[in-house]
Amino acid sequence: IDPRELAVVIIFDGVKALDESVVEWLDDMLEVSKQDNPVRTLIKKVFPNGTKDPNHVWPMDVPQDTSTVCQFKFKKTFVGDANKTIYLNTFFVAKHANGQKLSSHIWFFQGFCKFFAPKYCVLLDCGTIPHEDAFLNFYLAFETDPQLGGCCGNMSVSNATFFGVEGAQLFEYTFSHIVDKALEGVTGFIHVLPGAFSAYRWEAINDDEIFKNYFKTIQIKNPQPPIPKDFKVTRCCEYPFTKRKGDLKYENYMKNAMTCQEKNMYLAEDRIFCLDIFTRRNCNYILKYIPHSKAKTDVMPTFISLLNQRRRWINGAWFAFLYNWKNMNKVLRSSHNYLRLLLFYISMFYAAFNTVLTYFLISLYYVVAKIILKEAILPRNEEAELEMIIIYDILKSGLLLLYFAIFIYSLHFKAQNAQIFFKFAATVLGTVSYTHLRAHETGRNLVCRLLLEKK
Repeated sequence: IDPRELAVVIIFDGVKALDESVVEWLDDMLEVSKQDNPVRTLIKKVFPNGTKDPNHVWPMDVPQDTSTVCQFKFKKTFVGDANKTIYLNTFFVAKHANGQKLSSHIWFFQGFCKFFAPKYCVLLDCGTIPHEDAFLNFYLAFETDPQLGGCCGNMSVSNATFFGVEGAQLFEYTFSHIVDKALEGVTGFIHVLPGAFSAYRWEAINDDEIFKNYFKTIQIKNPQPPIPKDFKVTRCCEYPFTKRKGDLKYENYMKNAMTCQEKNMYLAEDRIFCLDIFTRRNCNYILKYIPHSKAKTDVMPTFISLLNQRRRWINGAWFAFLYNWKNMNKVLRSSHNYLRLLLFYISMFYAAFNTVLTYFLISLYYVVAKIILKEAILPRNEEAELEMIIIYDILKSGLLLLYFAIFIYSLHFKAQNAQIFFKFAATVLGTVSYTHLRAHETGRNLVCRLLLEKK
């Protein structure tokens, strides 16, 4: 691969969070003085006093909805061969204001990719470190399969231990790739390609309808009008102006407004993006899981941040699945063969089964915990003493009471406002899970051994 055919786009989301070390690195890459660095000049305009206060009022003469772009060539000289030097085309984009992930994706897809028209493009989060041959495996997958529209690799957790928040996420990442991603890859439809580590064929995603759905929440040309100050919310899904028909201003608002279901499902816009790629009109692109393309990523370091993240993910995944389920017949407009259509519908029904199963997981967990308590306290072939039966009933009732308390606290409190209770509940339930794993750790049970020995 000729390095001149590659380009790297580094998008930094907001200059308020830009660290000084990044600006100094940019000085070296641009090979300019501090006075000639456009990003440093921008920071001086935003913070004229020199102090980066998050509550600082944005200057009126600096637009927030644009970015400062710097172009340079990253130089790499191989050790032992001083004459062999390669240069990599690199673009550094410093967004003036923080616009979050989809804003960065607009700059990447609708800006750079529309202009360069690349053959393939890769998305990589700042906290994700790919293996040295991860991108090569993506490239080989695209080159060997012209139907491949998008793919993802095997993501693991960096610096994870068995115990703690990182260990819980290691368990989840390992299981999701071994079971879910591998099975979905067989059907040719991956329900979600994570934006932290995925790749796409530009020809497969370069479609106005796909990008319209993907960027629906941040429509730049038709933004959602603000709600008036005198409006009082009476129901969750009720919008203002619903009873004021005939006024053009209010009619335009209702035309652009999103329902509560749409706002929730676009928390997981990646799932809608994958469905649109697979069901693109008159095309037969598929999505794959590439297990040999590996990367390690940073995960949530604290339990409360993890809880808030998973609340958002679960909520978005549920509503996005409902949307995909209602629109899965869009696959009939594609040019997939009958076998691929059958595998797609099997994948969707399997996802529906897993979704329904989540409503029974808490009851199944209680049954397992009850069996563990019974095996640990009450003897099998002997008549139990009254004291042991009382202890067993107390622990069983306490566990059931804890479930109800979690349900009530989840409805009435935010995670950060009830940290002590949620940490206590996680400790109790985690102890039961760990006991269950240890009880099944045998020489034949390779799955439990894998999870227990995974570093």
